[in-house]
Amino acid sequence: MSPAISLVLQALIGNDPSALTSAVRECRAIDERLADGESVLFHAVLSGRIEFVETMLAAGADPNFRAIDPADYLLTPTPLELAQQARFLMDWDKYHPIAVLLQAHGALDQEGLMDDLEQLKAKEISAKSWQAGRG
Repeated sequence: MSPAISLVLQALIGNDPSALTSAVRECRAIDERLADGESVLFHAVLSGRIEFVETMLAAGADPNFRAIDPADYLLTPTPLELAQQARFLMDWDKYHPIAVLLQAHGALDQEGLMDDLEQLKAKEISAKSWQAGRG
């Protein structure tokens, strides 16, 4: 892993917006593949902080980056699918705006699709019901 990507990852893990902004400015290859097969954008999505995802996308991170083994099995194949999964399993209100942001930047799921707006409300109701039941 390059030193610049290492600094980006450290800023994401440390939840430090100013360090992230500085590290991203120094990074020449924002889509460098990490050891597990993902990019740092996956970590920005997992942070649940939309401003981190915005910073990464503004720096040129590919919203359609495809993870490889083992990250595609441990996480998901794409950042959008990770946000979609996180909004269902963890917190709809936190991760749904991230999914919308990724789609606004051209992100598609594995089938090359965006969220179906007609089914989205049903997904939200189902997710929030499931989340309320586990708490």
